[in-house]
Amino acid sequence: ILCGIVVGHVVARAVGLPLLTAAIHRSESEEAFRVGLLARVGELVLAELFPEQYAEILERHRQEPSHRLVDLEQQAFAITHEAVTASMLLDCGLPEDCIESAKLFEGCEEQSLEKGSDPFVTRHLLALADRIADVCVAPQAEWRRLMPRLFQLGTHLGFDAPGLIAICDRIAHEWREWGPTLEVDIGPMPHFEDVPVEEIE
Repeated sequence: ILCGIVVGHVVARAVGLPLLTAAIHRSESEEAFRVGLLARVGELVLAELFPEQYAEILERHRQEPSHRLVDLEQQAFAITHEAVTASMLLDCGLPEDCIESAKLFEGCEEQSLEKGSDPFVTRHLLALADRIADVCVAPQAEWRRLMPRLFQLGTHLGFDAPGLIAICDRIAHEWREWGPTLEVDIGPMPHFEDVPVEEIE
């Protein structure tokens, strides 16, 4: 089950990043799929190697978000998914700027980046694709709780609420189509259009 969730998350992010990239008229959509697919591949590796322990870590992080995932990983395994990801991205020959963005996008709000600069946009696109993936794999009861951060990231990239809802629904549809191909049960499809716009403004 755990690996199915992690795979579902990876696929949702990989599908979402090119669509988001194209929506803001950037040209790197083909490379974006690869970056989205590999951006947190370290999580999948740790889930494969330590399924029971990693399931416990993910559940603790879900229940207590103040505990950073990387800190929990470091305590349990003496390595983090970020370190594993960076190593694998280097092995795949991705450009250095893509590797750097993949390493840092989870803390993009805390970084001193010039708004509108390439690093700012790239990291916020990754963070937004990752949050959309969070919603896709989360239990239905948690969807609404995850939305404010999603729309906050969208605002940084110039998305208005209706436009972002439309692209999120497209991502969710395409994500669902991958399930049978991967033989993974990726759960119910979130309906972003059902979230009242007034709740996210």
